[in-house]
Order: sequence, then C-alpha cells, then structure tokens
Amino acid sequence: MRRILPELILLITDAYTGQRPHLPYLLRIDPPPVRRVRNPHGYHLLFYRLYGEGLEVTVSVSGPYYQPRELRLSLPRGGPLEIELWPERIYPFPSGATLLYGQVFREGRPLGGVRVLARTLFEEILTRTDTQGSFVLFPRRVEGRRLLRRGQGLFIPGPRGGRRISLQVETPQGMIIRRHPRWPVGEETRIQVEVRP
Repeated sequence: MRRILPELILLITDAYTGQRPHLPYLLRIDPPPVRRVRNPHGYHLLFYRLYGEGLEVTVSVSGPYYQPRELRLSLPRGGPLEIELWPERIYPFPSGATLLYGQVFREGRPLGGVRVLARTLFEEILTRTDTQGSFVLFPRRVEGRRLLRRGQGLFIPGPRGGRRISLQVETPQGMIIRRHPRWPVGEETRIQVEVRP
C-alpha cells in the first residue's frame, strides 16, 4: 500500500506560551486542500494530491487575541512550517507578566504597521504596531541570575548588561526612533513614541 504524504504541514504556536494556542483563532487556506487533518500533536496536515505539480497557496491566520498573519507558499513544501501568533493588546496575559506596552503616534494620530524592535541582554524581540499604533512586547528568554537589581525591583538588562533596554521604532518610510526605557520584571511598562514629520 502506498503511503500518501501531506504537501503542507503547519504548526501554529502562541508566541507568549510557546505552545499551541489556547485562545480561538481562524485558519484560512486558499485554495483549500482536498483533505485537512489535525493530529493530536497540533500539526495541521494538508493534502492536495498534486501528483508532481506545483501550487501557490495563501495561508492566513487571524483571531481577536492575535495579530493577523498571511503567508504565500509554494507546494509541495518539505518539512513542517511553524506559524507563530503574536498577541494583540487584548490578550489575557497572566498577572505578574513582564510586559512592555507601547503606542506610536505621528501628529497625534496612531501609526499602524510600524516595526518595533527591543534589544535586551538575552534576545531581540520584534513586532509591528496594529491599526491603533499599539504594540506589546514580552521577554521570552530571561536568565534570573543576570537580571539587574535596583532597590526592591528586578529589571531586564539592556544589550550590554546596562540598566536600560534598547527600543527601536522604524516607520515604513525608513525613519528610525530610538528609546532606552527601563523594563521592570513582573510589571506592565507603558511607553509612547511620537514620530516627528
């Protein structure tokens, strides 16, 4: 008996938990596969029965708690493709989460689609602002023994181990704004960035 293999294997993960999403999301695939199976490990197996022919597929994932994602792929594709869903500002983060909420403005109006990059001693964290100019960042790698202690609080160290992280906001026109906030562990930190014309 000949075994039929899927032309596309998707694994969708929640960027905050690093696991399968526990919140609702909608997966759209165009054109739809002939058969779609979700195995117990969370993989989506998509069968098209191409018989050696190539196919262009659009995969989009959306939901109220996650930023929308859209990918264009050529099939067949070797190996699983992981799609990481980045939380929106309404995501129900647990209490005590280390978060950096921000909003980017130009002339008092929210600026959507702006690239936001935070650099810490441990990692680079990248996202984009939503249509309201908002973004949320959270550390995924933290080494407790390398955190900074200031008074009663702990802080995420900056790229060179200093007191402040590096936050870079880049507009679609190529304008770059840099800020250097402190990022306390276990708290919500808020920042606003004004892009000058």
